[in-house]
Amino acid sequence: MTAARAHVIADAAIVHGRTLLQRWARLRPQHAALKSPTITLSFAQLLARVDGVSDELKALAVQPGDVVAFQLPNWAEAFVLYHAVLAIDAIALPLLPALRERDLAYMLQETQASLFITPRTWRGVDHAAMARRVCGPGVRLALMQEPQETRAQQPQATGSGALQATGPNEAQTYGPLLHATGRGEARLQTMPPRPVPPAKPTTHGAAPGSLDAVCSVIFTSGTSGRPKAVLYSHRNLGIEGREMALVDRTTADDVLFVPPAIGHVSGISFGICMALHAGATVCLLPEWLPDRAVALIERERCTWTAGATPFLQGLVRAAASRPDALASLRVFRCGGASVPPELIRQARALGVDAYRSYGLSEHPTVAGRAGQPDHVCTHADGIIHPLIEVHIVDPADASRERPFGEEGEIVTRGPDCSLGYLRATDTASSRHNGWLLTGDLGTLSTDGVLRVTGRKKDIIIRKGENISARELEDVLADHPAVAEVSVVGVPDAERGELVCCVVVPRGDSAPDLPTLCRHLLDRGLPTYKLPERLALLPHLPINAGGKVRKPALQAWLAGDPTALDD
Repeated sequence: MTAARAHVIADAAIVHGRTLLQRWARLRPQHAALKSPTITLSFAQLLARVDGVSDELKALAVQPGDVVAFQLPNWAEAFVLYHAVLAIDAIALPLLPALRERDLAYMLQETQASLFITPRTWRGVDHAAMARRVCGPGVRLALMQEPQETRAQQPQATGSGALQATGPNEAQTYGPLLHATGRGEARLQTMPPRPVPPAKPTTHGAAPGSLDAVCSVIFTSGTSGRPKAVLYSHRNLGIEGREMALVDRTTADDVLFVPPAIGHVSGISFGICMALHAGATVCLLPEWLPDRAVALIERERCTWTAGATPFLQGLVRAAASRPDALASLRVFRCGGASVPPELIRQARALGVDAYRSYGLSEHPTVAGRAGQPDHVCTHADGIIHPLIEVHIVDPADASRERPFGEEGEIVTRGPDCSLGYLRATDTASSRHNGWLLTGDLGTLSTDGVLRVTGRKKDIIIRKGENISARELEDVLADHPAVAEVSVVGVPDAERGELVCCVVVPRGDSAPDLPTLCRHLLDRGLPTYKLPERLALLPHLPINAGGKVRKPALQAWLAGDPTALDD
C-alpha cells in the first residue's frame, strides 16, 4: 500500500476499531500488525486471534458493557485482549503491572469490574495470589500464561515477508489465551473504608456498541491521592488515532516501537489507536531495557517511537557507541516529565526528529508533532494539534483568559478529550464551561506554540509516572515514628523528579528510609511510588494559613540553607 493510500485511511470517517482491523486484514492480510519477542501476527492473523479471544471472553460470561480489567506486561497477547474486549462491546480497563494490592483493590471496586485477567507471575511477583486477595467474590478471575520465550529473555527476529495470509479459523491453532480460575476470595483487610462505588461506566455514555459508548477506562492519580477513573469512548479514541497518524505523518509503511505500557493512555493512543488508523506495524518489548530497545529498533527498522524522558535518555546513551543503530528512526515523541533541551539536541544530532510534547491522561495528545522547527522542539512543548483548542486562564478564575505570552493555567478541549471521570463530582470539578482544567501552568504564543512552566497539582512525575504526594503523606502519617510528614518532588536530570519525604519524628526515635518504604509496601503501595530521599526536621515550614510551604522545602532540599527561614 502506498503512503498516500494510508493517509486516505487515516483521514476517513471514524469507525469502530474492529471495522478498521477488518479493513486492514482485507487490504493487507500479510502485513505485520504486531511483533513481540515471542510472536508476529499479520493483520489477518490478528483479526483471527481477536475473534478467538472474543469467544473466550463470551465463554467467561462477559456481556456488552461489562468492565474487563487486566494487569499485563506489554505482551502482544495484551494488545490482542484489548482489541477483543472492545470487539464484544465490553469496556477495557488496562492496569499497570507495577500496581499492588492497595490500588488494585480500589480500582476493581470503583469500576465494578466483572472479570480480572492477570499472569500467574511476573518479575518475581505472584500475581495470581495477589488477584485473589484483592478481588471480591463478584469478580471472576482468569490467568494468562507468560510466553515461554519472554521468560527466557530470547528475542525472536522475524520479518513480515515470512508471514502467510490466514483464514478465519487461524485462531484455533493458538489454543486458549485465558484460563478461568474461579472468583476472588476477599478484599484486603487493610484497605480503609471507601466511598460507595459509582454506577458502572456504561451509564455515563450511550448504549454499548455505539461510537459514543464508553470503551476504555484509564486510572490517573489526582491531587486528592484517590486515583480517578478517566472514561473514553470509541469516538474519542478513534479521533485520537486518526489525528496522531496525520500530525506525525504515520503511514502503513511505518514500524512503531511502543514502549509505554498498555495501562498508560499513551500505550493505547500510540500502540492501538494511531497504529490501527495508519495500518502500521507495532513492535513491543515486555519491559524497558535500553540495549534491547536499540537492538529492536535496528533489527526491525523501526521508524517511530515515543516515551517519557528516561526512555529517550536510555536510547541516546545506548546508541552512543553505535549511532547507526538508530538510522531508521524518524520520530521520537517525548513527554510525561521535564525534558532537558540538551537531551533533545543529542537525539536530533543522531538524525531523529525528537521533540517535546504535551498531553495528559484526560486528554492524550494536545501539542507536539513531527516536522517542527528546532527551537520549538527543544524549548517548548509543541504546536497545538489542529482539532484542539487551548486557552491560558487565571489559575484562580478560569473565566478570566490570560493574554498570549502570559503564564496561567492551561485549559483544553477537543473531540479526542476524554468524556470525564467515572464520578460525576470529579468531572464537574475538572471542567469549566466544557473546558478541561489541566492543573498545569504554561504560556501560549500567537503562533500556537505551548510552553509548560509548572503545575498546580500536588503530584510528582518520576520517569513519566504520576505519583500523588498526598497519598504517600496519608500512609506515612500512620507510621508510629512519624509526627508530621510532607512529600515533595526534587528535580533530577535523569528521572525528572525524585520523591523526597520530609519527616518530623515522633519522640526520640527517628525513622530511616528503608523502614518507611517497608511501611508503604505493607500498605499495598507499588515500588515505583517509594521515596528515594528522607530528610528530618524539628518542624515543617508553614504559612499564615497553616499550610506547609512546599516550595521552601524543595529549595532547601536543592541546597538553599536559608529557604526555611520565615
